Amino acid sequence: MTTLPRIVGQHLIPMQIFSQPMNFALLTYRTRNIGDDIQSVAARQYLPRVDGLVDREHLNGFAAAAPAKIILNGWFAHRPENWPPAPGLRPLFVSFHLSDEVLPLNVRGLSAARHLLQGEPLAYLRAHAPIGCRDEVTVARLHAAGVPAYFSGCLTLTLQDPCPGAPREDIVCCVDVSPAVRQHVAAQTDARLVTLSHAIDHEAPAAVRFARAEAALATYARAQLVVTSRLHCALPCLAFGTPVLFVDAVKDRYRISGLLNLLNHATEADVLRGAADIDWRTPAANAADISGMAADLRQRCQAFVASQDRDP
Repeated sequence: MTTLPRIVGQHLIPMQIFSQPMNFALLTYRTRNIGDDIQSVAARQYLPRVDGLVDREHLNGFAAAAPAKIILNGWFAHRPENWPPAPGLRPLFVSFHLSDEVLPLNVRGLSAARHLLQGEPLAYLRAHAPIGCRDEVTVARLHAAGVPAYFSGCLTLTLQDPCPGAPREDIVCCVDVSPAVRQHVAAQTDARLVTLSHAIDHEAPAAVRFARAEAALATYARAQLVVTSRLHCALPCLAFGTPVLFVDAVKDRYRISGLLNLLNHATEADVLRGAADIDWRTPAANAADISGMAADLRQRCQAFVASQDRDP
């Protein structure tokens, strides 16, 4: 299990560990989905070390004596009123998704897609452009607000196999799919069925969240096939070369714009009526070539980290 430092953020313990000339911070979360932590695992692989964790919803609370570089990838935000981040955080915006959803954790009921595109939050985005975006709708929203932006895809497409050289196991993973889909899959394959979920208690400590994320990724990397409704299960499977079927039940469609075409996907109804394009017993390799997108993401993250001795 990865040993993690304590968290910097509102209501959390300040850290003295940020003491290097340039430090490196990593996002952590208090959500009900380890897909967030999987995105931080993807960011972590580019950092020479993790000097501390910063709560995604309290980036304005960073108050360490020394600055820290941070990759701001993923879904933003449940607490848009806490933008922009503190000056001590030096960000790389890549694989950034600007949400218009107002979910229960969003206690002020603010739309991030609106709040972050006006006033000081908008000026912050312009100052740190170009913004690499996880989806095409976020690109369009930023362009409309005068922010230079580009479609980067998701940083999880660059995840490295956690067990390189290890053989695949005779398992098929069902991850957050309905009982009906799970039963259908079980009837189509002779492999052992493994049922997993990305759901987690939002009060779980960071170390537990990261351990769950790492264990899930190790399972996906060794599976013969993964069937999932979770985007951040499906995209890592592309990175690992694990055949994956994405059961498309996404309500906020704009969130997957530009990403859905990378995946073999079907609705639940199509899966249950046998219309999914998949050979359940000998699934074909994923069709999408993500190598160019992944290479560009790697280059941007590596360049960002390599400039650590310069104050951006």
